[in-house]
Amino acid sequence: MNAKSHKFDLSVDESCCEELLSALLHTVFFHRSTGRFQYSGENNYSIGSLGFEDIDCKLLDLTYQLMKPVNRDFGGQLHLEFFEKRRPRWPLRMEENIAWEVWTIQLNLVEALDRERFIDKLSSSIIEKILLISEAITSTEYVPKIPVFSDLNLIFDTSYSNIQPYLHRIYSTFNDESTKPMRQAVSRMFKETFPM
Repeated sequence: MNAKSHKFDLSVDESCCEELLSALLHTVFFHRSTGRFQYSGENNYSIGSLGFEDIDCKLLDLTYQLMKPVNRDFGGQLHLEFFEKRRPRWPLRMEENIAWEVWTIQLNLVEALDRERFIDKLSSSIIEKILLISEAITSTEYVPKIPVFSDLNLIFDTSYSNIQPYLHRIYSTFNDESTKPMRQAVSRMFKETFPM
């Protein structure tokens, strides 16, 4: 299976990193999570609802939706990969993780000379990216089917108490120490986003 890949390339002032990443990643997670599954038998289930709140950015001129229910280091690129697990066909093989969608955010730290104008331009750019996320998700060619109860953990992350995002992993790459503010912002954001 080939994972559908999405990439955004943005130039960002250090002070905007946290809001920018929060807006983009929360938009993806909002569309890639469901309420908790409640099974009554192998094939019968109901799905709970998700809670959310509108978040007004302090620096950027935009509002995004935050889901309510890991801490990862960050660098120049942040990758959000959704996958499903496949059971082994042979007794001695391990479960296989098959990626079905990958989101990449490339950030380049720049020094904003005219901060207000830069933030206005960046806000417009993020709004455009959020619309692209929504468009890409609604036209997605592949999303795993709702599983039977015994296969739930092959498709969804069941470790949270009130939500079930599709199985995912977040990883990053960075070049040098100049990305430390971005790594700190992302680390703080993930700690606050999905408390266990």
